[in-house]
Order: sequence, then structure tokens, then C-alpha cells
Amino acid sequence: MGQLLKLYGGGFSPLSLAPALWLDASDGSTLYQERTGASATTLVTSDADPVGTWKDKSGNARHVTASSDSKRPTYKVSTHNGRSSIYFDGVNDNFIITSSILSGLSAYSIFMVRQWEVPGAAAAIFAGGNNIFEYVTVSAGSITGRRSYISGGNYGSTATLSLSSSVVSLIYDGTKSNNATRLLRRTNGTQDTLSFTGTIPATSDTHTSITIGSLTDTVSWFKGYILEIVVLTSKATTDNISQMERYLGNKWGISVS
Repeated sequence: MGQLLKLYGGGFSPLSLAPALWLDASDGSTLYQERTGASATTLVTSDADPVGTWKDKSGNARHVTASSDSKRPTYKVSTHNGRSSIYFDGVNDNFIITSSILSGLSAYSIFMVRQWEVPGAAAAIFAGGNNIFEYVTVSAGSITGRRSYISGGNYGSTATLSLSSSVVSLIYDGTKSNNATRLLRRTNGTQDTLSFTGTIPATSDTHTSITIGSLTDTVSWFKGYILEIVVLTSKATTDNISQMERYLGNKWGISVS
């Protein structure tokens, strides 16, 4: 274990930041075919096995499950830096967390390693109520912009989204008075240039569940790979952001500046 941690980030582990949620697709011991959460027993073992439960490594037992057998994403072997991933088909694959881990917070941090494929329509990756990690629009068959929403406030970029695997960080600081600077979003260690419209209250939206791979359980389906997700219920420090990005980049073979 010590050698692995050294390899990924100089001895750093996400557990040192007390995450509220940690999902790691490279850890086959956390991926199960049944949609039964903590009681799931049938591990995924082969390429294209369905993933019904993705167990939480944070210690908080916030295991995520598909809402039906037909919505289970797919286990893919050795797709990224020799490590396995979870593939979402852009049609109806997603997970649901029946937890309000971001509800009403004045600050939080989300780190994700993901790779988009071009979806057939607008799509989202991680959403709880109006707290949306990443939402994209599609024009002429390509992703032309992406946005993050916090309780109705829209932080957007019109830059074409790279379809390469990336480490993406989203840091929300609701204590700031200026809405335009309350959200920091970074891709592979570089700060994204965002425009802001709307008004954000002092705390984030309220919700009772989170979807991974869609905007809700019925619309805006993500197409691509999700490799890892780490959620903190606080604003990560500059050092912690750098540690997380280096750890994830080294682990998944992604260059982080």
C-alpha cells in the first residue's frame, strides 16, 4: 500500500482529506453486479459486466446504485493507464446516491477523472438538485460548451470540450460575496475561464439524492467513462487541490500542470 501511495502522489491518499464520498473504478473490490448496495456480493470480473453497485471507499458507506437493471453502466477492463473504468452509454446508464451530501453547504469540492464521448443531446455527469458538476450542450455532433450550475447560477465556457481523459476539479465557496468568483473549475491543473450569469444564494441547493451519469434519473445522459470521483464537504485548500490533482493524474496517466 505504501508503495502505491508513493507512486500516485508522494504518500498522499484522498482519505487524508476525510472525503464524504470516494469512488474508484480501478478498485475491482468495490464494483458489484447487483443493485443492492452494501449487501451486494457478485463482483464484476469480466469486460462488459454490468455494474449495479459502486461502493464508497470513504468509510461513510455512501454506496451508489443503478436505479434499475437496464440502467447499469458497464465495467471496462484496462482502458486507462492499464486501469479499469466504468462506461456510460449515453442512453440510460446512471447511478443514484440516496444522500444529500451537498445539500445546503456553503462550500464543497468535487474531483473527478472522466472522459467524454459525444452524446446525442445535452448531458450531465454529477448532479444534485441544482448543484451540477458538469453539463454540456451539443451542436453539429460535437460538444461546444460546458457549464456548472450552483442553485440556478450558471458558470459556463463556450470552449470546445476535449474528449481526452481529464482530471477536473470544482471548488465552490459560497462564503464569497461576489457570485462570479464563488466557483473555481480546473482541468488538468489549469483554471478554466468561466462566464457567470444568474444569482446564487449563500448556500447551495437542497436535495435528497445525487445522480451520476445524468441530470436526473430520466434526462440528459452522459456518454463516456468515469474513472474516479472524490467529494469533500468543504472548500479544499490550494495545497489540497494540487495534491488531489497530482494523485489522480499520476494514477490515471494524465498530464497535470
